[in-house]
Amino acid sequence: MKFGLSAGLGIFAGNPDAVAPIVQKAEEVGFDAVFISDHLTVPAKVPDTYPYSDGGRAPFNPDSPWLDPIVLLSYIAGVTKKLKLGTAVYLLPLRNPHVTARSVVTLDRLSNGRVILGSGTGWMVDEFNAAQQDFDNRGARTVEIVEILKGLWTQDTFEYHGKFYDFGPLKFQPKPVQKPHPPIWFGGETPAALRRAARLGDGWIGMWYKGPQEAGAFVTKIDALRKAEGKRGPFEYTVGYRGTSLTPALARQYGDVGIHRLRLTPWGPESTTVPQILRTLEDFGNRVIAKSG
Repeated sequence: MKFGLSAGLGIFAGNPDAVAPIVQKAEEVGFDAVFISDHLTVPAKVPDTYPYSDGGRAPFNPDSPWLDPIVLLSYIAGVTKKLKLGTAVYLLPLRNPHVTARSVVTLDRLSNGRVILGSGTGWMVDEFNAAQQDFDNRGARTVEIVEILKGLWTQDTFEYHGKFYDFGPLKFQPKPVQKPHPPIWFGGETPAALRRAARLGDGWIGMWYKGPQEAGAFVTKIDALRKAEGKRGPFEYTVGYRGTSLTPALARQYGDVGIHRLRLTPWGPESTTVPQILRTLEDFGNRVIAKSG
């Protein structure tokens, strides 16, 4: 079992000096990745349409701080050596695909190939309206965006003629360090999202579940979809774990159902200072990571 740090943006946004010691300690104690979430803008009243909670209530409010994940991960790349740098998840249809291609390849090159592009299609209509991007066709546009990213990253000369994006022959340099390209994972639990992950993705990044069996049910569904698509090769499953009570035995149960990595924040709300967080990370490394092999 591998472990990814799901870093709360509050402490990073409020105290930039906290970023380096926290991610360096996470790397030291055995975390293999760090994941940063993404929103461009937040409406003054967050709608109750969040798809991953009862009642649709989002886990943030209009005043919650957000940092650009690619920029933040670039900083993290500079103060770490091995941590994989993941987005969980980057909202692809909010951006022009050429901008995303350039940002991600820059991070891939500067980090010597440590990027994981965890991708999603988004759920807040207001955010899409503010960015002047169509909400209703975001799924179909995401498919084209992924095709464009892969083409720009792998082909010497690339052109694209789709329903939403159309351009003639282009050159795109430099190419990513990771071959054939940085892994693209997908989030989402709807049938369409699972099909997209199986057909286009190199992995799936899930939310928080009641236990290993609930998480493993998604592994079974996606594995079946991949088989139907004739897909082979590596495919990683990462899911979230909520709370601070994870044990090595429970981590191994997640591994038994096909989960490769747990994404979590090991400290609770009582840990508000950097020294407290560093102690919690040290304890988690000794208590869980070291005993979960």
